[in-house]
Amino acid sequence: DTDTDTDTDTDTDTDTDTGTDTGTDGSSFTASITYSVIETDSLDVTTVICDRDYEVTGTEYTGECDGCTWAYSVNSEIVSDASTEDCTPYVDLTFTENETYSNWVFGHADVLSLPGYYSDYLYYGALFTTVDVRYYGWSFDYDAGWVYGLTTENQTYVLTHDDVYEPTITFTDSAEALEWDYFGESVEETPLDFDDVSDIDCDVTFDDADSLLPTTLSGTSSLGCGYTPYDGDIWEFEVLETGDVNINVDTVSLETAGDFKLYVEGPDVCEIASSDDSFDCTYPPPSWDCPSTTIVDAAPGVYRVKVNAMWSCAGDVAEYEIGVDGGGVLSLDLVLAGVPETDDITTITDVQGLGEHL
Repeated sequence: DTDTDTDTDTDTDTDTDTGTDTGTDGSSFTASITYSVIETDSLDVTTVICDRDYEVTGTEYTGECDGCTWAYSVNSEIVSDASTEDCTPYVDLTFTENETYSNWVFGHADVLSLPGYYSDYLYYGALFTTVDVRYYGWSFDYDAGWVYGLTTENQTYVLTHDDVYEPTITFTDSAEALEWDYFGESVEETPLDFDDVSDIDCDVTFDDADSLLPTTLSGTSSLGCGYTPYDGDIWEFEVLETGDVNINVDTVSLETAGDFKLYVEGPDVCEIASSDDSFDCTYPPPSWDCPSTTIVDAAPGVYRVKVNAMWSCAGDVAEYEIGVDGGGVLSLDLVLAGVPETDDITTITDVQGLGEHL
């Protein structure tokens, strides 16, 4: 989930040049790029998504480049990588070549002119890249008319220029060295109902019960009540042998009675069961009932149960007891307590480049 799309699409609306250009007569270019993406959730748990280093080499660009103070044909190579499989860096910040992108040019122009609908767009003090992009789409041929097929189009990405109010890319340039930095921060609200996979069909049968089911393992916890979004606990147990598994959530006192709901995630990481008002709670809350369910022929593996406190409670805090039985289950563990219904994931992307005009 991240803010790590395949390119930044910064051709008309991002960033600004905060440095000054002194020009260069260099015929080649070398640089190093560090690419970092770190996610932090609302529980302050951090995950490093991207931790990657690149080496960049370039030669003087010999094509047409009106207004350019310098431009290089560049290639990049990954030299170290401790990223996860979810790392998908911005191609225009790393000069990534693949089946879609090729022939990167990295340059700076005092005035960069790009064609617009009515007139040309002018970007002053622009740091930019151009690249050949291959894609399937419609193109016009004077003999054949409109033709659908593989097309190659040269695109320009304006990384930064003088006239943007709040830059996300800054750079300093001299006759010998170039330093640039991209910093981006975004916050995304994501559901915590088992990674938002409740729409996956697990092909598992479950039955809501109309009474408190017999269980041999139990645990207790409490949750804040009446909040929106609702907080929840996540419990975990392992089924050792195929068989029916009973799961209950019941109240423990009149003073702390609450309305609860449970969700069950199976070994295939999808929601296989849910239950809300199944049986009369031992200590009734102001409204509604307690949840109970049986997973029929539960397969061996690790299961998680999320317990939510809903809005109808006797007080500000609702206490409950969860019970599990069947399938050779040996233990029931509370692995996360008081998890919000939604999680704010903050993603920070930091890309730093250090180059030398040779």
